[in-house]
Amino acid sequence: MNEPQATQPSHAGHEANVIGSRAILMFGAALALVTVVTLLLISGLFHLFDRQEAKTDPGPSLLAKTRQPPPAPRLQISPIKDLQTIRAAEEDLLYGYGWVDRHHGVARIPISRAIDLLIERGLPAHPQE
Repeated sequence: MNEPQATQPSHAGHEANVIGSRAILMFGAALALVTVVTLLLISGLFHLFDRQEAKTDPGPSLLAKTRQPPPAPRLQISPIKDLQTIRAAEEDLLYGYGWVDRHHGVARIPISRAIDLLIERGLPAHPQE
């Protein structure tokens, strides 16, 4: 009987050089060349578009040349001072006396005094149904 013979590869240990270093360098050079050409084409297109836009652009309107202030509301000039004014007005409402409606006899009292009166008198009772 014939026994199968074990075949030993002639170049055991590594593959044969499939791609040479010259091919890799050529591919890299071609890729770099294509990149540079693409960048130059895009740059040329941008310059072309700029020139075409400059020809068709009518420029700023006459209304844009007038120097009128913008309509309200405008930006705050001093926000810290504005906040202090608002807080002072709020504190005056919370801690001061004043009229809400003088004709109907409705007055405003400080919040601490209102709390004291509420503790003394209690909450008004709702009618039971």
